[in-house]
Amino acid sequence: MFMTRVFNSFLLLTVAILRPAIAIGQTLDRIEAAKKKGLVVFFSGMIVQDTGALLAAFEKRYPFIKATRVRARGSELIARIQTERQAGVQSWDVCNSSGFEGYVLLE
Repeated sequence: MFMTRVFNSFLLLTVAILRPAIAIGQTLDRIEAAKKKGLVVFFSGMIVQDTGALLAAFEKRYPFIKATRVRARGSELIARIQTERQAGVQSWDVCNSSGFEGYVLLE
């Protein structure tokens, strides 16, 4: 069960980063941009061990990208993202949520 969740999260993270590039045929450009930035920031309320396994797998696949996490749940996650948006800043690249947060952020 644990490994299934880790694999599914890894797959989601990979697709979230590469899907736009694959859709328009610019995979190499997207990967080169990721190499230049060298960092992906993952916002999630996932258990620390699960997130660690997910990001370790991501870094193994993309060794030129350092993956960091910010752990927050529910309203904390929304508040941080909304505060950053109001300030004109976006420190996160991927946000994982299993609840209502995604819907709130769409509004």
